[in-house]
Amino acid sequence: MKKSVIVLLIVSLSAIGAFAEDTTASRKVVLETNLAYLGLSAFSTNGSNMFLVIPLEAQVMISDRISVNPSLTFLYFGNSGGISDGSMLLGECGIGYHSGREALCGWSAGISPGLAYAFDSKLFAFVLSGELGYQWILGKGLFLGLSGGGKYIWMNGNLVIPDLKLRIGYAF
Repeated sequence: MKKSVIVLLIVSLSAIGAFAEDTTASRKVVLETNLAYLGLSAFSTNGSNMFLVIPLEAQVMISDRISVNPSLTFLYFGNSGGISDGSMLLGECGIGYHSGREALCGWSAGISPGLAYAFDSKLFAFVLSGELGYQWILGKGLFLGLSGGGKYIWMNGNLVIPDLKLRIGYAF
């Protein structure tokens, strides 16, 4: 299991490096996290229960308007009694369209297929996400983004959930 996580991380980082050279935009890459997911973790964790969602996302411009968007999210849930706990790893790699005058700024839309693996039940899931939002780069690289959309998850049945992203990161 650890080998597959390391391989997925290396492949994602390799893809970022390969695509980052293809554009002449001033800002080519954004590394970011989702404050909405981190906030959900903070509000959902108390003395007897723990729920963590740790996202790491990137946007890599491959042309003036198109980006490749790899992401990796780790989820953990458990309680102090040990009755039910589990973890999941979600990896997605999608494509985004940016309508702003400057790369990575302005309105954006994206679609991301991916896979998830639940370690406790040893099940794989297919995931498809879609989003629409607005992004800013402030100062010398502070990245902020707000988007909404949905996530379709197929794992022993179908699940459609809303997806709010309040992103913060660094553009370089």
